[in-house]
Amino acid sequence: MATMLGDTMATAKNLLGTAKEGTEHAAGAARSTVMDGVHAITNVAAMLRSLGADDALGWVGLSRRRSPLVSMAIFGAGFAAGAGAGLLLAPASGADLRRNLMKSLMGLWGKVEDVADKAETKVEKVEDQAEEMAGKAKDAVKKAERKVEDTVKTGAASVVSAVKDTLHDPKSMVSPASDPAHETAKAARSTTGHRAS
Repeated sequence: MATMLGDTMATAKNLLGTAKEGTEHAAGAARSTVMDGVHAITNVAAMLRSLGADDALGWVGLSRRRSPLVSMAIFGAGFAAGAGAGLLLAPASGADLRRNLMKSLMGLWGKVEDVADKAETKVEKVEDQAEEMAGKAKDAVKKAERKVEDTVKTGAASVVSAVKDTLHDPKSMVSPASDPAHETAKAARSTTGHRAS
């Protein structure tokens, strides 16, 4: 019996919390609607204050005509005020009105998202092309590295073989022109040759 009473109390608390939230939401929506109405009324009052006697006489046709642009601007302001009042006093509920406005905004947002998706696709294509070009550049650098490496290896191998050949035949290291013993013998021969003559 105690658990049943506890469950009943918990359910009642949940219902009271939900009712409180709903009431707060409705009060906020009503406050917002009232504030919008007050704002619209103050705008209309400001517009009426800005109108002068010449404006009223001009509408009746007793004063000088103004440019058609001013008349169109006044008509547009009146149309906007009427549309605002129509939205405020519409028979649709606030939730329906907000839902319809959100649908319109979401339609615009969908178009913006389409443009963003197209731009993202183009960016991805450019990224892919850049990656492909970077890969080609890496391949070209690797080929150049291999060529340089092969050239260095070939040059090093020829230097090593020349050093080995020189080490196996030490006489080839010293040329006859730079050999001091050879120079001395040559000088001695030339001296003795002159005495014999």
